Amino acid sequence: MKKLAILSIGTVLATSSLAVAQNDFVRKAGTENKSGQTLIPEAKDFAIGVDASPMLRYLGNMFTGANNNAPEFSGFQGALYGKYFLTDKSAVRVRLNMNLRNGQESATVQDDQRVAANPLDVNASTVDYRTTKSSTFDLRLGYEMRRGYGRLQGFWGGEVLIGRQRSKVEYDYGNAMTSLNQSPTAAWGTGAVRPVSEVSGTNIRFGLGGFAGVEYFFAPKIAIGGELGLAFYSNGNVNFGEGTNESFNTATNSVQTETSRLGRTAAKATGLQTVTTGNIFLAFHF
Repeated sequence: MKKLAILSIGTVLATSSLAVAQNDFVRKAGTENKSGQTLIPEAKDFAIGVDASPMLRYLGNMFTGANNNAPEFSGFQGALYGKYFLTDKSAVRVRLNMNLRNGQESATVQDDQRVAANPLDVNASTVDYRTTKSSTFDLRLGYEMRRGYGRLQGFWGGEVLIGRQRSKVEYDYGNAMTSLNQSPTAAWGTGAVRPVSEVSGTNIRFGLGGFAGVEYFFAPKIAIGGELGLAFYSNGNVNFGEGTNESFNTATNSVQTETSRLGRTAAKATGLQTVTTGNIFLAFHF
């Protein structure tokens, strides 16, 4: 009876080992090309990736005839990835999300100098400009686990994040402020006092998140993939903004500038906020 029990346990263990080995064989099938090159990442591999969504959006607009492929600079919005594989099935990763914008508004106003020279000049106009620059950065550090079959690999994990957001507005006026024109026509301000620049307070946020995605290796160590993420974070301003105005000082007969503190751009969060992310990326492993 004792021998029968030992034989039964041995049979179960052998069957389990065979099943595990067979499952591993199935998962590894198709991970090499005809030349014997490994397609998927291995332990000690590095990986770099870039968000492919803006590129795919641009190509899609080209083929559909959409008119939002504007030639002017509108900034960069996307993500950069980096990974180091601790094992064949796990990696540490870093992701940097950036949103850099540079927009400009223009407004046609009266050209005071030409009107003074000829009040009947119907073409006496000039242009004021307001340029807004903004930058948002999210840095995420995470741990990733993986599994899959052949060229198709899935991954999931968790990450911590720190983010920073700030903006700046600059004004450029067509009518100069002088002793002869102390209150020039302008699209912004009151004429006698008009803004020169505005800098927002810096918004900092911290949080925790999770992610899950899939990659397909269409060439050795080169993959296209998609990822979805969910993060919980708190945010708040760490400093005040600043605003600079200009006006004409009759006592000194010159233009003077004055910088004052602006209010905080956002109140500190009292709870947690949820941020969802989704993107398509291209990754290279080496």
